[in-house]
Amino acid sequence: MKKISIFVFLFTVVYGFVFAQNESQIYIFGNSYNGEAVYWNNGRWIELSKTSNIGARVNGIAISGTNIYFVGRDGNDAVYWLNGNRNILPRTQGRAEAKAIAISGSNIYIIGNNGNNSGYWLNNNWNTLTNRANEVDAITISGSNVYIAGTEGKNLVYWVNGRKVVIPTELGVNSDPLITANLYPFVKSIAVSGSDIYILGYEGFQGHIEGVYWLNGRRNRLDGNAITIFNSNIYIVGEVNRELIHDDGYVQTYPEAFLWQNGNQTILPRNNDWSTAVAITVSNSNIYIVGTDGVENVYWVNGRQVILPRMNNNIIISGIGIRN
Repeated sequence: MKKISIFVFLFTVVYGFVFAQNESQIYIFGNSYNGEAVYWNNGRWIELSKTSNIGARVNGIAISGTNIYFVGRDGNDAVYWLNGNRNILPRTQGRAEAKAIAISGSNIYIIGNNGNNSGYWLNNNWNTLTNRANEVDAITISGSNVYIAGTEGKNLVYWVNGRKVVIPTELGVNSDPLITANLYPFVKSIAVSGSDIYILGYEGFQGHIEGVYWLNGRRNRLDGNAITIFNSNIYIVGEVNRELIHDDGYVQTYPEAFLWQNGNQTILPRNNDWSTAVAITVSNSNIYIVGTDGVENVYWVNGRQVILPRMNNNIIISGIGIRN
């Protein structure tokens, strides 16, 4: 009996250990007003290392096998953290910042700014796309093609393997001629499905903002923050405005987080008056969305909400990655 008991105990421990290792690891990142770049790993709060008194910022994540990459800045340096270890990207001038990352095989693409230039680092080597700062914002890889999206003045642009494609902004959507003449596009996210290229962002001028996505250059109205494609399904998350009428007749407008899938919009469950959805990823057919519910940082898995530990009240949640 003693041997059987030991065997059962060992089987339980080993089985439990294997099961725990096979569980998906959820990485959610954000930034504080105090200059801290942080992430949660399955709810455990961790601060990324920094050396600058100016502060650090994390902007993107990529997961390749067991390697977890975060990108951002530390002081005036563009950096990436590989499994928690901080690495400085080459900087030729001024201030640098890494904005997003994508990995294809052994090639690591990190987009961002290098002084007054915008472009990307390929395996730590800098490549300039445009001689203006803050004009590359999103990257995705589809097959052997690398897509980088951004802006040049009033034009929306994207590069395919370094070749630039210009999409003129559809001005005239507003009746105010002052707004129309000064409308600029901004990019948040890019996704590719076959020959279809989706670029998500907004057009704005002095507080007048319209959320849009461009499908193969054609403009569509939608207030989204992030887009992803999985098994030919198009997912966009963002907010819609909801009016709350108080007993005294006073009307307040609150944002309400939504998931948009192939044209169908679903409001995400919330416990407070307002909510936001800022990032999305799909893994093994599970839909993960991160955002806020009132003052809480949260994520939803297939519509079920999970509240993240409130280790720092000033953390602004930004993105998510899944390791299976």
